[in-house]
Amino acid sequence: MPESPSPDLLFQDAEQLASDFSLFPRSSNPSVPHNIEGLVSERRIRQRLRELRHLSVDEYVHEAVAPSEDPSRPGVRPLLKTLGWRILRELERGPLYAAEVVLEIGGVKRKIGLLAQDRSQNNGAWGPEHHLRAVQVARELATQLTPIVTLIDTPGATADAASNEQNQAHSISRLIAEMAQLHVPTVAVIYGNGYSGGAIHLATTNILLSVVDGVFNTIQPRALANIARKYNLSWQECAKAVGVSAYELYEQGYLDGVIDYSPLWGSRGIENLQIAIHSSITAVEDLGRHFTATNDSIFDHYRRSVRRFDDPTERIVMQNRSDVLSTIDNPTQQPNVYGVAYRYLRYLGLRKRVSSTTVEAYGRLSTIQIPSGDLGERTARENREAFLRWAESPLKIKYDDVLHEAWKNFQTQRSALGRDRGAVASFFLGSRERNFLTAHSHLVLELGFHLFNVWKSAAGDNLPLLVDYLEREGDSAARADGDPDVLDLLLDADLREEFEEECRLLILFDSVYDQLIAELKSVAFEAMESNEISRESVGELLNASLVAALPIAARSSAWSSDEIDEEELAIRFHRWIRRLVGYRRRGDLLKSVANWKKAAFPTVSEPLFGLITFFFDSLLPSYYDAEGGGRYDGRIRPRNIGIKDFWSRLDRAYKDLLIREILVEVKRRGAVTPHSIFERFFSDVEELDRTLMTADPVSFPGFRISIEQALERGMVPCGTVTGFASFETEGLERRVGVM
Repeated sequence: MPESPSPDLLFQDAEQLASDFSLFPRSSNPSVPHNIEGLVSERRIRQRLRELRHLSVDEYVHEAVAPSEDPSRPGVRPLLKTLGWRILRELERGPLYAAEVVLEIGGVKRKIGLLAQDRSQNNGAWGPEHHLRAVQVARELATQLTPIVTLIDTPGATADAASNEQNQAHSISRLIAEMAQLHVPTVAVIYGNGYSGGAIHLATTNILLSVVDGVFNTIQPRALANIARKYNLSWQECAKAVGVSAYELYEQGYLDGVIDYSPLWGSRGIENLQIAIHSSITAVEDLGRHFTATNDSIFDHYRRSVRRFDDPTERIVMQNRSDVLSTIDNPTQQPNVYGVAYRYLRYLGLRKRVSSTTVEAYGRLSTIQIPSGDLGERTARENREAFLRWAESPLKIKYDDVLHEAWKNFQTQRSALGRDRGAVASFFLGSRERNFLTAHSHLVLELGFHLFNVWKSAAGDNLPLLVDYLEREGDSAARADGDPDVLDLLLDADLREEFEEECRLLILFDSVYDQLIAELKSVAFEAMESNEISRESVGELLNASLVAALPIAARSSAWSSDEIDEEELAIRFHRWIRRLVGYRRRGDLLKSVANWKKAAFPTVSEPLFGLITFFFDSLLPSYYDAEGGGRYDGRIRPRNIGIKDFWSRLDRAYKDLLIREILVEVKRRGAVTPHSIFERFFSDVEELDRTLMTADPVSFPGFRISIEQALERGMVPCGTVTGFASFETEGLERRVGVM
């Protein structure tokens, strides 16, 4: 008879051990190795920790974070060349590199498998296809009983729309699960960046090491700053607060050692990396040997595994058919007892890194201190420094064909102002004054959008700095016959004052554009319902966005206090927008804006940005023509928008907008909680670890506040609630596990 389901005593023991780790010294953990070579000594680690604590935020980033992001930092291929390992076979799939190599230490040769992220390709960021291919590689290596070494060097997994459509999160989870259940020794080395879900799977190993300047965190510091934005924290402050350096990670118990080597050292110290990898594999094998010699329960577990293979339950058969995890297909593939020990010790080592506490053990704060960050000041300072760097070496006009052509046309029309032109020539060529004003308008527009698209999100800070700079510098004739740069043109006597106004109106345009994004739902709905947007809707959308944007833009230092008359600003903006939509190159300018706005609004899909570009490029010109007595045409033409399969993608984007709106409203009302789900769908609920709650192991700024606020509301702050419950479906009630 197949064995009935029952708890595995070995893993129950692991959970008990894990709950006791915080009470015992490091040596109490049977999964911790003690004989790895090539590492930085404990004394040097303590010394470096003292140095890191005394660094300012900027000094910390410079010393602890910047080296891992150095563009000259070599990747995995130069590393293998320096190591001189013999490569038996290799696999290259963009940022995924895998190989079987021969490692030789002291005359002893060992074949090992490598799984690495190659920073020379897509900065080391893997997509779903790379994670799934890595699953296959890991399975094959384990089947051959080959120890696996992973080299982690990534800013995170790819997070674009295509990756999410291909189920990126699931592919990462598959690789994590696969790495966790391998029955061969596994060693991970943080070789550079080790951030987010793109690094966790390759860190799911028996031993986790780092080079001296490796960094690791489950969330990228820049993403941490987004979480803590309400506290005005910069990503640099977040990085220092969490502690992403190898030394801090070792102190916190996440690393098993720091290798005395940096890829930036070249061949110096490379022997430490080599011996650390070799001795780590040996250490895992020694731990497995010792564990099997001192724990009879491992043999009970092994016998259960063999029985499950020989006589599987119906549930195991169904699980094996799913092909989600690797399975044993024949007796030859059945791991020996040491393989089971490696897997168990890996589980034990990973489990000890999960920090938690209980409501009873948690120490409440008598007063809550709100962290005070320097994000605003830092952003303004960085933008000012970037502006000053730009002012020192602005772009030469000759390197931009569009600017160069606009400047030449402006010069030609300006020089023609003093010459007479007959009536016939004026009829065909236009008056000199009108031609000059047109060339002037086009040049100012091109210069303005050039800077707007160069500075992108920093334009709101840099344009006021430019206005101030131009006001202080005064008039100076540009070198028309020389080799002018952008700043020379802006200081031209015929351009300077007009360009100051251009800067102010671009600041307002930036706010209007952002407000249009906020109003996209109504536009998308109308476009899908009728394949057009009415003249009334265009007017209402423009005016509503302008009204919302005016007070935001008016806070900019580009305006003096006596200039802030919102009604007057609106009139000036309408004149400016008419000038923009009357320009033949408006489409190119607006598409450049949309390209960088996509990064500023990552949740807004491409079809919606296409609609905004179409709004300015086609709908507004038609709208203003109709105001002058012409015919309005609001039809949506996908070929003019330039997005393949536009209507179906717009339909999905619109539904995403509706879903996000509902989620925001549900979150605001607090309508969905784990316990409300229990009450709605289950009965007879038996919640496990009811008082278990999240810990704050690195004292992340603001996180303790969130914990306290949850406790104040009578909630247990935790990321996951688990338990057993009764669930009824098709008239049949079953006892199920719930998470």
